[in-house]
Parts: sequence; C-alpha cells; structure tokens
Amino acid sequence: MPRPKNPISKKLVFHLTQKNYNAKELPVCVVYPFVSAHFPELVGSGDRRTNYEKNIRSELSKAPEIVSERNDENNKCLWGVLEASKTILDAELDAIRGDKRLRKLVETVMARPEILDALFDGSWGPFDVERRRLPQSSKEIEDLAKRDKEGDRRRQEMKQKKVLKRRPELTGAEPRGAVFAVPYNNDWIPSSYNPYPPPHFRSFDDFLRQQRFYSEHYRRYLPRTRPAPRAESSPTDLPSLDTMPSAPPEDGTAHVNSE
Repeated sequence: MPRPKNPISKKLVFHLTQKNYNAKELPVCVVYPFVSAHFPELVGSGDRRTNYEKNIRSELSKAPEIVSERNDENNKCLWGVLEASKTILDAELDAIRGDKRLRKLVETVMARPEILDALFDGSWGPFDVERRRLPQSSKEIEDLAKRDKEGDRRRQEMKQKKVLKRRPELTGAEPRGAVFAVPYNNDWIPSSYNPYPPPHFRSFDDFLRQQRFYSEHYRRYLPRTRPAPRAESSPTDLPSLDTMPSAPPEDGTAHVNSE
C-alpha cells in the first residue's frame, strides 16, 4: 500500500513555524509541539521516533534551503532558513494559499482550517489551536518533561499509599511475588516460601494487577489433582447366565426349562 503524500512539505511547515515564533533558528524539539498541534494529520508530525524517513529532522536535513550551523545551551541543533531562500518559501506558501485545490488539501491535515491564513502570515504566534502558549526552547521542553515525570511519580506514590492503607497486608510485598501463590517447577507454593526472586514489576499498578489476577482466578491455578480411581466391579457381582431368562420361542409357546 503506497504511503500517503503530504500536501505540504516539512520545509514549508518549518518556515511557517519559524515565522510564528519570530525566531531565526529553532530546535526540532520545539517544532514538533507546534506542528502536532496544528497539523495532526500530517505524516511524521507525531512521534519523532517513528516513520524516520518521514519525520521533520530527516526532511530538514535533505532540504538545501535549511541549514544547521550551531547548537543551543542544551547542545540541541538549531535549524534556520537561509536568507536567500525565505522569499522562495514565502512564494510557495502564497501559491498554496491562492490555489483552491492545494488549500483544500492542506486544510484536510489541519486541526483548525480557518486559521490557515494566520499561520501562513505568522500572526498566530507560538500558540496551539486553543491559544495556549507552547514551549519556545529546548530547556522549556526538558523542564516540562521533568515536571510531568515528577507529577506521575507523585500520583503513583499517592495511589500506592491509598492502596496500602486499604490493604495493609500488602505492605512490604512489592519486591516479592504474588501474595497467594507463585508458579515454580510446575508446582504452586505460597510466595512466603518462595526463595527465588519474582519477576520485575514496572510499577506498583503492575503489582496490584497481578495481585488482583491471582485473587480472582486463584482456584484456576491450584495444583491439579487426579480424581480417585473408580472401584472395579467384581465378576461375582454380575448375574449368572443360568438364572437369566431366555428369549421366548418364535412359535409363541411357553418356555419350559429342560432341567
């Protein structure tokens, strides 16, 4: 299946991003939030670690109009448009804006097509579709990532405290295996008697998920026991052939025992 073709090139997207940020140079990590906010359907605008041949960094490195000559304070490459190429890129943006077919194609990959003129003019600014300010440097992006990571850690700790308060028997059980039973050597033994290290849990939620699984399906994972063998019937318990009545004769006469 052929890959979808982008209606607007990444170098034009970078150029209009640079115009909205009013900056001569920008790191790629700053361009991604702006592009993913305004052009979410553009191929390569999402996770920069997927679709490498379509992502923004690889496209910019192939464009002769865009160069990267220095790094910022976080050692991130700063990309900029050559002064001689800005008028050429502006002319390409004007051509898209004036052509109804090209404009319609670009609007199909936008979150808010009505702000296309503002984005192309650079009058929208460094904001998303809801006019919320976007990070303008790699340091701001790193600070936001650290803040989000710290917030996730705190929420995880609060959730862990609530669970331990509700179920105190789980206190200190996180580095161990399941509370009820763990499999080892095709046998099921209590985790308190398991001398072997349990599998690694990525988070406390994974540990609780395993606890919940073993508690709900505990009977399913009990050792299987063979049913007791059925008592074999003795030959003496069977009726004797001599005492069993024989079939009546075909002529309808009564059966007479010869003995």
